[in-house]
Amino acid sequence: MYWPRVENKTIWTLDIWVLMFAHLLQLLWWIGIFAGLYVGFRDYGKRFFPGFIVLAVVIAHIPADNIARYAAPIQPWLIFLITLGLLRKFPVESKHTSSDRSVYRQHPSALVLAANEAYHRVEAQLYDSAHPEILWCERDHWDVFAKRWLVPMEHGRTILDIGAGTGFICRTVAKFLGKQDRYIALDLSKEMLEVLARELPYPAFRLDFLVSSAERTGLPSASIDMVLISSAMHHFPDPEAVLCEVARVLKPGGMFAVMHEPNIGFSRSWFMRQVARFSSVLASRIDPRGVRTASIDYAPVFAEVNKELIKRRLISEPLPNAEIQALVDVQSPTARGRFETIGFDPIAWTSRGPMRGWQRISFQTYNYLGKLDPSARLWRRFLESVLSLVFSGNGSLFSIILIKPEDK
Repeated sequence: MYWPRVENKTIWTLDIWVLMFAHLLQLLWWIGIFAGLYVGFRDYGKRFFPGFIVLAVVIAHIPADNIARYAAPIQPWLIFLITLGLLRKFPVESKHTSSDRSVYRQHPSALVLAANEAYHRVEAQLYDSAHPEILWCERDHWDVFAKRWLVPMEHGRTILDIGAGTGFICRTVAKFLGKQDRYIALDLSKEMLEVLARELPYPAFRLDFLVSSAERTGLPSASIDMVLISSAMHHFPDPEAVLCEVARVLKPGGMFAVMHEPNIGFSRSWFMRQVARFSSVLASRIDPRGVRTASIDYAPVFAEVNKELIKRRLISEPLPNAEIQALVDVQSPTARGRFETIGFDPIAWTSRGPMRGWQRISFQTYNYLGKLDPSARLWRRFLESVLSLVFSGNGSLFSIILIKPEDK
C-alpha cells in the first residue's frame, strides 16, 4: 500500500513510523512465539500440547503465506504462549525440588488447640453437612487407597487415624477391615469421636478412640502399621511436630498417607489463584442453585470459641469470626476468606527432617478450581482436565503416600 505513495512522493513521516512500528510488532510476535515454545517445552516436555499445535500451524503456513494472513487462526494460542512466558514471574512450578517451600502461620499452640477443641465440639453435629467437599472430593481417593493397600492380613494391622473427626476415613475403609485389625481414631474433640461411635456402632474390627493432640499421641514408639490423615493437617499449629510424632509411632516399613490438604504449589501461583477466583464467580452466575452449597449458621460455633478462649484466659475480649476461623484452619490458605501463600510442600518431607529418606509411593494434586467441585458440571470437568494437564502438580489439594524405611 505504501509503494504507490512512495513513487508519487506523497508518503508522510508518520507513515514511515507506522510501518516501522508494524515491523516491530511482527518481530515481537515471532519472539513471543519462540519464547513461549521454549518455556513450554522446557518445563512441560511432551505434555505441552499447545506447542505442537502452534508448530504445526506455523510450519503449514510459512511456505505459502505471510504473518498478516495467517496470524488470526493462531492468535489465541499465541496469546496463551506469551502469557505463559510472562507467568514465570508468578511461579507455576511443574518440577519439585528438595528445597522446602512450605509456609505456615505462626500462632501460640495453646491458642490454636483451644480454638479447635471448642470449635469442633459445637461443630460435631454439623460437620458432615457443612463439609460436603469431603464426600465428593475424598471418598474415591480413600476407596482406591483401601482397595490397593488394605488387603487382608493374617496377623492384622494397627491403623492410626489422626484427626479422625466424625470418622470419614474409618467409615470409608471399614468394609476392607476384619476382626484381626485394630483402628485407632484420634481426635482433639471428644464430641467428634462420639459421632463416629454412633455412625459405626458395630464395626467388624477393633475400634478404639483416643482424645489427644496430634503432636503428642502418647502411643508407644514403632507400634503403628499405618498412619492416615485426611483434611486435618491444616488444623495443626505445628505440622513439623506432627510429622515427628508420625515418624516415632510408625513401625519400620509402615505407611503414611495424607489426603485433602492445601498444596503450596497452588497458593504460591498467582495464575492458579486467579483461575480459582474466576471459576468461583462463574459458578455463582451460571450454575443452577442445586449445585451450590447451602449455607449453615456458624454464629453459635464462633460464640462458643470466644467463650472458651476467654474462660481459659487466652484472650481478653472476643475475636472477630474471621480471626477465629484463621485459628481453627491455621494452615489453610483461605482461612481468612481470601487466598494467602500458606500450605504444605509434601515432596520436601522426604528430603529433610524426620521423614528424610522415606520412599514416596505416590503423589498427586487435584481440585485446580479451588473449592469448587470439579465433577459437578461439564465446564468444570473440562477446565479441571486442561489445568491438570498443563499445570500438573499445582492443584489446590494434594495426596501423598510414604513408606518408612525398614532400617529406621
